[in-house]
Amino acid sequence: MTCGTDSFRLAQQSVAVAVPWPNRGSLAESEGSMLLTISTDHAPATDLGHLLGRNPDRCHSFTLPFGKAHVFYPVSTDAQCTAALLLDVDTVRVSREARTRANDPKTLTSFVNDRAYVASSWMSIAISRVFATAMKGESRDRAKLAETAIPLRASVPVVRCREGEDVLRKMFEPLGYAVSTTRIEYDREESADSPYYALEISGNVRLRDLITHLHVVLPVIDDDGETEILDEELKKLVEKRAGFLRTHPERERIARRYLAPLENSVPDALARLLIEDEIDLAAREDHDARIEVALEAPLELPKHRARAIVQALRASASKRVLDFAAGDTEVLKALVLDPYFERVVAVEVSTRALDRVAVAIGHERLTPQAKARLEFLVGTPAYRDVRFSGYDAIVLAEVLEQFDLERLPTLERILFEFAAPATLVVTTPNADYNTRFVGLPEGDHRSPAHRFEWTRAKFEGWATETAERFGYRARLAAIGADDPATGAPTQMAVFTR
Repeated sequence: MTCGTDSFRLAQQSVAVAVPWPNRGSLAESEGSMLLTISTDHAPATDLGHLLGRNPDRCHSFTLPFGKAHVFYPVSTDAQCTAALLLDVDTVRVSREARTRANDPKTLTSFVNDRAYVASSWMSIAISRVFATAMKGESRDRAKLAETAIPLRASVPVVRCREGEDVLRKMFEPLGYAVSTTRIEYDREESADSPYYALEISGNVRLRDLITHLHVVLPVIDDDGETEILDEELKKLVEKRAGFLRTHPERERIARRYLAPLENSVPDALARLLIEDEIDLAAREDHDARIEVALEAPLELPKHRARAIVQALRASASKRVLDFAAGDTEVLKALVLDPYFERVVAVEVSTRALDRVAVAIGHERLTPQAKARLEFLVGTPAYRDVRFSGYDAIVLAEVLEQFDLERLPTLERILFEFAAPATLVVTTPNADYNTRFVGLPEGDHRSPAHRFEWTRAKFEGWATETAERFGYRARLAAIGADDPATGAPTQMAVFTR
């Protein structure tokens, strides 16, 4: 195979020409081409080669059970770099093996179809094998960059999604991507709409996350009933549930797509995927919460935070509030018990977490009026969700620090750009104050769940820059006793527009 722009164009042409007219003689060839490109303009863009572990200066070829995979770079400059993964699928061999396994008779459709051109489980397998090191986040020469969110764009010339464009968006937009789709129309008159789309997703994300998302989601989009990936990848899927699957709004659709061929084990496996992790998470959260509570209890910080947040919301005339700090039950309780707030929505990552919240705030003992104002919702600010829009205010009390710093750009867009409330209240620990906590080792965070804790200067810089970028104004306030040397134990930013 030739390397560079020419082979890239040939691949695009073969995919674009063949797919719009499936199950026809135009596909009756021994090989088909399936394509994925990943691009970045993060300078120097050629670092993409280091992250993928594939040198941009040459072509790389790999033998797979269903054909061959090739990696090459049609564009490789400091300003722009594109890596292409091209699959040459041996359709005759694959069809013959599939018929043998299924004991099917030989038919024309067995050989002539769209399977070699539409990104599906075969592309998913190729991603996991060709980019295995990158998927783990390992890079010998760019270890720090591998853990950094950078601008990335992934393009797939053809995906098949019978349920339409909306499913493509439901799969990728909650993960923080901008999604662009173009329907590929049939080249002859047909009664049904074409199920084929050109798909592009883009965002600031770690390369390992982008690859993992594509690896897991592509077989879900393409509902062709293939089993090649399913038995092999089930264990891996369950292992990955602690990542984006656990709180993805479409996680049940994803799980059932993988588990459908394993009819006898669907209930047990689905339970492991959707429930077992919640049990583990609940145990970890309880353990982490006890550590933080032990430090903050003498200062009565939960009560101070709740009072400050309620005052800020009242000052901004916010009556419909979405509370992502549902786990901080003092805040939620204060909002629910105050009749000023007409609607309060408590958001947690799982039903089990919401059950614990309900018990903590004494939901059964609330008045009918208070219960009518309160709503529970499973979700997370890590994913874009249309249900987060339409509120006067959103609250994140001691939530920000539980996300990796690399995820903050996505989190900011979801909150400030997509949900876009008139008021957004954020509280977070003041790292300067940590020296005042007896028994907290120097440099440690207040909770094992915290990915970072900001000093006052860092928090002020983040709040100011974020407000300017999204058209908000930021007001900073201290919560708790204000120490002259270290400041108050908690810091708050109230964003308004």
